[in-house]
Amino acid sequence: MQGAVLYLCCTTPDGGQTYPGTTSCMMCKKLVINAGIEKVVVRDDSENYRVINVSDWVTDDDSLSGKFGY
Repeated sequence: MQGAVLYLCCTTPDGGQTYPGTTSCMMCKKLVINAGIEKVVVRDDSENYRVINVSDWVTDDDSLSGKFGY
């Protein structure tokens, strides 16, 4: 998966509306990092998305902040 791009879109179970502001949990982040994926594109709604450089997850490891949850 070296250099790959992962596309992430979370939807509500009751109607399939896009759920904004989502991100990967800490365990999934570690799997993405270890797979060598380079970028994650997160769809926030039908018009907006975010591009996350996975290297930012390595340099700014939120699992070290002491804050847990989504």
